[in-house]
Amino acid sequence: ICGQCALARNGLTTQNPTHLDVWTSIKEIDGVDAAIIRYIFNDKIDHVYEVHPMMSNSNLLLPTRERAIVEYVLCERWRDEGTLIEALKTYLWNFNDLPHLYEVADFFGLNKIELDFWINEAITDEEI
Repeated sequence: ICGQCALARNGLTTQNPTHLDVWTSIKEIDGVDAAIIRYIFNDKIDHVYEVHPMMSNSNLLLPTRERAIVEYVLCERWRDEGTLIEALKTYLWNFNDLPHLYEVADFFGLNKIELDFWINEAITDEEI
């Protein structure tokens, strides 16, 4: 799973959609809502790095907190700034493993400057 779903299921945001966002390598079904699943095209899906089967359904892979954040930053198409700030604030407050976050960011090609920008936005954000 990905997007807000991955952030919410990792306890990083209260923004929990009523559907599951899942990656698909099939471009033709990008954006299709099929009952409770919305497919999001990703031609570079990695089914191994920083994921584990969900307890509720072992057919679904849940990314780690770090991967969920990195993928959310990378997917500008459906990224919500408020949700990202909340997720980063929660991560920094409760987990704060920045070396690991940077390692995951590097693996997925997220520029350190961009990640640092969002981390700084979260740190300086005055909303609770």
